[in-house]
Amino acid sequence: AISWPSSLVRATVWLFSTSILFRSCAVEDSALFWERIIYSAVSMVPALVYHFSSLLTNRRNKLFLPISYLLGLTFLTLSWSTNFVDGLNYFTWGCHSKAQYLHHIFLGYFVIFIFLNFYNIFTTLRKETGMYRVQLIYVFWALFFLAVVGSTGFLPAYGINAYQVSYISGLVTVVIFAYAILKHNLLDIKIIATELLTAALLLILLIQVFLADSVEKIIINTVVFLIATFFGVLIIRSVLREVKT
Repeated sequence: AISWPSSLVRATVWLFSTSILFRSCAVEDSALFWERIIYSAVSMVPALVYHFSSLLTNRRNKLFLPISYLLGLTFLTLSWSTNFVDGLNYFTWGCHSKAQYLHHIFLGYFVIFIFLNFYNIFTTLRKETGMYRVQLIYVFWALFFLAVVGSTGFLPAYGINAYQVSYISGLVTVVIFAYAILKHNLLDIKIIATELLTAALLLILLIQVFLADSVEKIIINTVVFLIATFFGVLIIRSVLREVKT
């Protein structure tokens, strides 16, 4: 229930941090800090998207799913290492960190689980009919656009001067999902409303953690964020039970 809103929150952190990154290019340490915030958010997206497609298509793999989250958490930690990204590439539109050897391995993880996501959707799509098939088509194209256009955001890490069109991918994906939800009943609107409000609250609390100006405030804001996450999950589960009843 929380997999796709979590992806939305992480995509928002990615965009928010990028906007600050472009204003911090003159100070390398500051730019690298925000770059690592971006990768901390992006690192879990393959696992969350794969989880979402597994639930949507009822193709749950007991081996791949835990591996995807374990690798996501591993790369979330490794993204703060100088062996992941270090130094900056400068372009006319801004700057981007330089990929190191751990970044190459991360891209392998990214490609594999995004591919498995499309495998789940496409193999199910081929044998389904009716409204469910229409819903899967919208999900396929929304995530396909996000994967293809969004992945161009990795190119500057390798010194390729690709203008950051990747940031429109999140907007287009949300629009396609919104249309599928409202027009083709992709997901229950009550559940969607609950998840969106929960995700918005968690996003605000997460931003407060990064904006804190002292260790004490960071600790307090982090604790509040974790407590809100716990109760947010409980609320969503409660709504799911109510809808199922």
